[in-house]
Amino acid sequence: FMRDDKGHVRQIIGISYDITARKLAEEALRENEAKLRLALDAGQTATWSWDVVRNISTWDERYKQQHGFTDTKDLSFVGWMARVHPDDQQALENRLNTILLSPAEDNWNMEFRIVHPDLGERWMWGLGKAKRNSAGNVISMAGINMDITQRKRSEHHQALLMNELNHRVKNT
Repeated sequence: FMRDDKGHVRQIIGISYDITARKLAEEALRENEAKLRLALDAGQTATWSWDVVRNISTWDERYKQQHGFTDTKDLSFVGWMARVHPDDQQALENRLNTILLSPAEDNWNMEFRIVHPDLGERWMWGLGKAKRNSAGNVISMAGINMDITQRKRSEHHQALLMNELNHRVKNT
């Protein structure tokens, strides 16, 4: 402010910036985040990420619910692997090692079982992708997880019905 001898403001000096583009970009980002959340909610889909370098896992609330995590001390690779069904652990470790050691392998696409502390055996479908640095080393992975237990139960029931039908056809 520039004042005269009596202290009255006579001139204002300032700078203004046109932030219209930034505000439009922020609004577009909010809209995209809302669409993503809607799609994830509609598909009952959880999200996860793993900072391989720092060995830090980040899971959204749905992921924690899917696996029955209530205590933050279990939120680690070791805690996650402890929930994986024992018969599926080796296959998951093998795939993970393949991704970590083979630059041509970046996609995580696995169906596996977990043992939920309250709900028992549950089927999960995990999809994700590795991100590599310029040396080709995996620095992070991120993806989604879906509970496909109902689908697996339906497939099992359908297989039982087909076996029964085949048995009856053979015995008529």
